[in-house]
Amino acid sequence: MKKLTFLLALALLSGCVQERPWFYPANVSVKNNRVCISVPDDIDGKRELVGIGIYQPGAGGKAEWSTSVAPGQQPIAVMPGECLTEAFDGFKIGHSYSVEIATVGNASNEAPRKYWTEFTLVADKADGKKLAVLPIQR
Repeated sequence: MKKLTFLLALALLSGCVQERPWFYPANVSVKNNRVCISVPDDIDGKRELVGIGIYQPGAGGKAEWSTSVAPGQQPIAVMPGECLTEAFDGFKIGHSYSVEIATVGNASNEAPRKYWTEFTLVADKADGKKLAVLPIQR
């Protein structure tokens, strides 16, 4: 009985600890035959871009392309579904990419959010001139 009481007390005292995910999933699609990376509509309020990095797995962690907003610069608003990677035209068929997006909300109590996706760019099976993305599941 003492053992059961101890285990019950331990469970009640330790509580339930749930941390936020380290990364939230970003959306990846093809629009107008260009890769489109966007953030989902998962929070209320405005978001501002902190930075974006595009990496090729196995390339030593060096970004293929990145951009960031320095303190004091005009913030860039981030809208759900808006393509954030239009300035990068280096996506190549047959290559895999990891994309990380960092945003911050306008509420003082809102923590920054990081979004991440990983995919391989392929030619569409029906029309080889069109692009398609295959998400990589880990």
